[in-house]
Amino acid sequence: MQTESKKDKAMSATAQKIKRDERQEISYFAEEIELVRKAAIFKGMSVPDFLRSVSLDASRKTIQEKDYFELSARDWDLLTVELKNPSEPTEALRKLMQRKG
Repeated sequence: MQTESKKDKAMSATAQKIKRDERQEISYFAEEIELVRKAAIFKGMSVPDFLRSVSLDASRKTIQEKDYFELSARDWDLLTVELKNPSEPTEALRKLMQRKG
């Protein structure tokens, strides 16, 4: 048991040496911070750890939504048909393809 305790202490000391690159401050209304505190407690996390976790999750989701999109089965079928049998380009598409840059 003592070995684990020493290991935990060493890991804690190492974690304390890690410095954050940037600090953000956020102001909350009283009811908002109470909501955040309650959610953090439900997750078994400190408020700063909870805020970091949810903000990173939301950031990843936002970026993923921008970079990727999902098609319904119907839209996928329509896209597949169009790719296999493309329509003749319209005049507007011909003009667009002629543009540079």
